[in-house]
Amino acid sequence: MPLRHPATAALVLVPESGFLTLETRASRIRSIHAPKVRKQTREAFIAWLAISHELASARRDNPKLRGESYLKWAYKDCGLDRDTAYELPRLDKYATPALKLYDKRDQDEATKGRIFAWPGWANALDEMEHGDRFGPRGKSGYYGIPKRDRHAERGTPQYVFDHQNAIHHFDLDVCATRTNAKCEQYFTKTQDALKREWLCSCAYMNPPYHQIEMFLVKMFEEIQAGRCKKCVCLLPSWTDMDWFHDLGSHGRVQFLKGRLKHEGAKGSAFFPSMLIVFTKTSLRRGDELSCSLLNIRKPRKKF
Repeated sequence: MPLRHPATAALVLVPESGFLTLETRASRIRSIHAPKVRKQTREAFIAWLAISHELASARRDNPKLRGESYLKWAYKDCGLDRDTAYELPRLDKYATPALKLYDKRDQDEATKGRIFAWPGWANALDEMEHGDRFGPRGKSGYYGIPKRDRHAERGTPQYVFDHQNAIHHFDLDVCATRTNAKCEQYFTKTQDALKREWLCSCAYMNPPYHQIEMFLVKMFEEIQAGRCKKCVCLLPSWTDMDWFHDLGSHGRVQFLKGRLKHEGAKGSAFFPSMLIVFTKTSLRRGDELSCSLLNIRKPRKKF
């Protein structure tokens, strides 16, 4: 399959000879950003591979380009945010196997008369480093939902829970383990909150991402039945998903600033998060939602 983006074709598949200045590399990165390439396509994926190659090469050729100096260059000269600047260069060494893998999946889907949704760079990097964590594209249309039981039990950052607990006073943790439960009363995976009654005043829920819709449906059932008065959910900010439009949009949505580092995770999440507060009364009015911005500051460590 031919490449439609000549700049990315040269950058990804043909190693450059000689030393390139940071100004040149920044210019090449901006030129890849400039064309409007549709997401979830081969062209978009190759563009990310090209940017990954430029970032990795810049760090390799300039040993002093580290820390804040690297972030400043990536942000001001290349137009990349902090997370992208740090994580994306790791994808460069997987460029060839990743392209072969997704080309094969693209061909397999084409033979079945379906369109393959190419992953973004973050999902591709996670799969290359940790194996196939991502299932087939579901009916909701989002490719990056983790498979069952993979990284589904990472806990809520304690400072986020403490901030919300001071406001809502939780008495039930719906999705927990014995080690990361935030309330005295909680349901583990074996206890299965989907099959139990939520007898509480205010529940807290950080559901497995492959079961978000199921838990939201169950939550609405418990609230409407009067067994749960209020529920606060920590969810990925995937506002394009069906479950957000059909279910999540009826609560009070609070978009969190920055990326959370969940308990048990090595680094920050690849996606933003949001808190949604649900009660028996829907706050949605037609297509208008109740939403706001929320910045929960992580407390500084005491020395």
